[in-house]
Amino acid sequence: KAKKKLPDLYHNPLTIYLVNSVNVGESDLKLLFEELLSFAHSIEKSLYEKAKEELINEFGDSSYILGDGKLEFMREIVRDVEIQDIYRKVYNASSVGTIEYQYYKENTREIALKHTGASVPFALIKIGSIEKIKKDLLWEYQETVLYEDPKYFERLNEPDSPINLLIGSRAFYEGWDSPR
Repeated sequence: KAKKKLPDLYHNPLTIYLVNSVNVGESDLKLLFEELLSFAHSIEKSLYEKAKEELINEFGDSSYILGDGKLEFMREIVRDVEIQDIYRKVYNASSVGTIEYQYYKENTREIALKHTGASVPFALIKIGSIEKIKKDLLWEYQETVLYEDPKYFERLNEPDSPINLLIGSRAFYEGWDSPR
């Protein structure tokens, strides 16, 4: 069956997570990371199908104002999304794996998360300081120190940016703009 062509808006979307707590025991950032890690390891097919049906039931006949236009919820596109699509479009990978992280040695505010089955990162954490996160949350994962600045945040709006998830705390409360 031929898949319906997605509008340009959907080709390189950016999901933004604003976490309230970062440096506490059960922080929002830790809970989000654990979910991302869980999905990287595996996505249970029956639970995935149930989640898609719940989305369709919740938003099935909805439309939203987007700029000067209207965005219609496309239930057939949601139905057609397969688990492999999640790995490809979210994690930049083709199958299950785990998460490792990388950071530019001179940037103390950004950590990129990378799926082990991918060649590029899929998420960027931009917070006040990465040191406590590295020590408390990421200590058991593979670390890569970069000696050349990849400028992930600066390149977020470029069409070839590999970053699909942006995770931040109070850094975005003041506002930040992205067409993605």
